[in-house]
Amino acid sequence: RIDRRPALKKDEAMLYLVGTGGRYVAVLDWRGRLQLVELGSRDAVHERVTAARDSWVIGGENEEGPARTKALLELVCPPKLLAPFQDPDAAKRPAHVYVAASGPLARLPWPVLLEEALTRAGSKLETVPTVSVVASQAVLKHLRAWNPPARGGSILAIGDPDYTSAGPNKTAVAYYGNTLARLESSGEEVRAIIDEEQYDLGLLGTDANEARLREALFDPEYPFDVLHLSCHGFLYQAAPWMSALALHATTEDDGLVTVEEIGTWEFRTGPRLVVLAACRSGLGEPVPGEGEEGLVRAFPLAGARHVVGSLWNVPDDTTQKLMIAFHKKVREEGLSP
Repeated sequence: RIDRRPALKKDEAMLYLVGTGGRYVAVLDWRGRLQLVELGSRDAVHERVTAARDSWVIGGENEEGPARTKALLELVCPPKLLAPFQDPDAAKRPAHVYVAASGPLARLPWPVLLEEALTRAGSKLETVPTVSVVASQAVLKHLRAWNPPARGGSILAIGDPDYTSAGPNKTAVAYYGNTLARLESSGEEVRAIIDEEQYDLGLLGTDANEARLREALFDPEYPFDVLHLSCHGFLYQAAPWMSALALHATTEDDGLVTVEEIGTWEFRTGPRLVVLAACRSGLGEPVPGEGEEGLVRAFPLAGARHVVGSLWNVPDDTTQKLMIAFHKKVREEGLSP
């Protein structure tokens, strides 16, 4: 039974992608009606998702990529599922769709996939629906109830944490037992993003620590609309609540901002947007009925309206260019976080 408590607006739809009885199904909730579309067996979905993800690499051409993408789209975006989005009458098709996926389907870039699927299906529409990914219907309900006001777009940015000097609990050793390489480009990224005239704040090197982050994040007199974290990220599959972002470690803390810790936070004045410029920060571990437990689920529950994360490992220099362009576009176009 689907919990339909999150109230959808007239032009909004909800797309659930769930596993049941050894198969995956899509359930579209559009204007009070539920449409169920079978996608395929668990094995088939796992195989095609894994193959497609492995072929979507940064840099160079992958000869198998187009064929794997085509096979994936045929399975997870069949014509029956796309039909409601192709009505020639704009008033009869969703303008905004929320996607709540589970299992391997939660590891796909749905905003890109749906647009690509519609294009390949021969859609001639001038506009395609806006697609937002939510961890679960419970998270969507939470977001509906909590909407702090935008305050001008000021940014709190953290980058290039110092991983070499710390107290007795070094970030690189105390938790994961491996060496964390410096992310020098992330420091350049933060310097390029922040604008002191816009009341932005950048924390770099030894200042990129937990205490300074909490101090700035929860200062009611100086709220930020955007939190940008450019650092190492870790997905701890055995215990997803221990997945973390690695900052500079001090004598007071280990420098690890875990999912469990974020779960205790409560944003009252912002940020509305959290940008996680860290490898695989968009991944988590499946939780039945709740999507994946990880960083992108933890921040909305703390009060963030939007979270940007990565589904793959990404090179430091490539991330830098993308993040600078992203923030520049948001500010130049006056987009509200």
